[in-house]
Amino acid sequence: MIRALLSFCFIATACLAVQAQEVVQIIEEGRSLKTWKSVDTLDIAAGVREELVDRIREGYIFSAVDSIVRDSIGIRVYIHRGKSYDLQALQVSSSGQVYSSRPPKRPFQWAEAEVKALGRQGYPFAAIQFDSLHLLDKNLLFRISIDRGPKVENDSLLLKEQVPVNPSYLSAVLGLEIGEPFDEDAYQNLESTLQRIPFLRLQSEKDISFEEGKAKTFLDLKQERISSFEGIIGILPNQSDGGTLVTGFLNLDLFNLFRAGKELHLQWKRFDVESQTLDLSYKHPFLLGENVSLAFDLNLARQDSSFSKRNFSFSLSSFLSKHLRIQFSYESEASDLLDPEGLATGFLPLDYQLDWYKVSLHHGLQPAVQSFRDYKYAAIGFGVGQKDILKNNRLDPETYEGLDLETLSFELTGGLSLQKILGKSNTIANSLSFGWIRSNTLVENEFYRIGGLRTLRGFNEAFFFAQYFMVNQLEWRYFFEDRSYLMVYFDQGFVGNDIQDSRSWPRGFGGGIKLDTGNGQFDFIFALGQLPDNSISLSEVKIHLGYKALF
Repeated sequence: MIRALLSFCFIATACLAVQAQEVVQIIEEGRSLKTWKSVDTLDIAAGVREELVDRIREGYIFSAVDSIVRDSIGIRVYIHRGKSYDLQALQVSSSGQVYSSRPPKRPFQWAEAEVKALGRQGYPFAAIQFDSLHLLDKNLLFRISIDRGPKVENDSLLLKEQVPVNPSYLSAVLGLEIGEPFDEDAYQNLESTLQRIPFLRLQSEKDISFEEGKAKTFLDLKQERISSFEGIIGILPNQSDGGTLVTGFLNLDLFNLFRAGKELHLQWKRFDVESQTLDLSYKHPFLLGENVSLAFDLNLARQDSSFSKRNFSFSLSSFLSKHLRIQFSYESEASDLLDPEGLATGFLPLDYQLDWYKVSLHHGLQPAVQSFRDYKYAAIGFGVGQKDILKNNRLDPETYEGLDLETLSFELTGGLSLQKILGKSNTIANSLSFGWIRSNTLVENEFYRIGGLRTLRGFNEAFFFAQYFMVNQLEWRYFFEDRSYLMVYFDQGFVGNDIQDSRSWPRGFGGGIKLDTGNGQFDFIFALGQLPDNSISLSEVKIHLGYKALF
């Protein structure tokens, strides 16, 4: 009876012929329940059906569409709520088996949750059935039974066009492993889950067929070229001698190694005459066929003749839901002085060893290559570590007086990045990042390094030493192709440390172009940076030229 009523309402609403985007409003007893814009008849029908189902859950079992008005204002759907009844389930059963002598207090919610759970366990045709309905005063008495239907297993994953990826890896990521019970949720969420594989894109709607207890999933996938080799040359004013400083940046990103989604990343930067960094990372997804990824990272850094620094970490991560990922990591961090006798007095870098234990949450995914699409990504992380200050015989022993040589360190990091399409060709992009470290004994060489093309544009690479920082990058982009755009940006930063009681609000601004050449992307970016007490000087303009080859 209820099912028939809902079907009637659904069909009645679906009869609307919507040709262009219109304002849709659902009204109940003079009160607006929901308002949205739609061009899709099925979307309107689904919205009305959702409101009716909510009313039935509340006991208004005779809720129905009273009338539909369409005029210049839009579409208004009037709902008649009807009389309220107290829903009481006399009995609940599944496939003939009575679950409990005491039926649940919220029978509709229980039945829906049960059907959803069965859908994840290989019963996609599970259905709710109501019988023996009786009205007694304000009570509606009935029995609920759940028909599981046939059990279904994943039989195959069929691709319209072959892509260079291991089928077992693809089915594991999508949750459609061959021979395992069919998961309705995994199939319905396939589009969002596929975003975890950045080098694949779904070109058309997915499809599925069921036959003799077997499910065949059909996908039309396209390989995206996102593996890249990137080189950037920076032409900057040399603040030490007034000349010109040429800096360099090389980046190698390899995706889908061995056709199994593995990743290798290599990055080298030269940001001063004697200063450079090297980063190497490797990611192994779905370790041993489970929803666990393993990653290794190595970072080597040299700061002129002052100190060197090395970090090694490994991490395990797993998706808690289709968008939320948790990561646990261990990191070994160490630093050595290169020329202790040449250091100035005051706040110094020191030799130290630091063992970090970190946990972080990540929501969403960042695109490997920027294009004309909406995206959102957020992350938050916390770490605690044991730090040992190592005495250097080449330093004056008085340097260590009053210092806590064994101490705990704490770190809080996070970020948010997004891109939102504003019109036919325009987008607004924003990226916020922050970091904070705390310890009884802080040394200069453990601080964050802020500044440069990837963090705070308009300043030399790794220009600022910061105990804590926050940088917001706001960018307007005009896309004239999917991966080609003009941009204008404004970066606002905050950096500081409590040891020297130092705080600053640097800012950077500029513009540029990213041009898709078919086989890669050409970058031309200019930037100006400004400190709060300094005026803007065109002689300080920084120009970045780069090319990213995609393959």
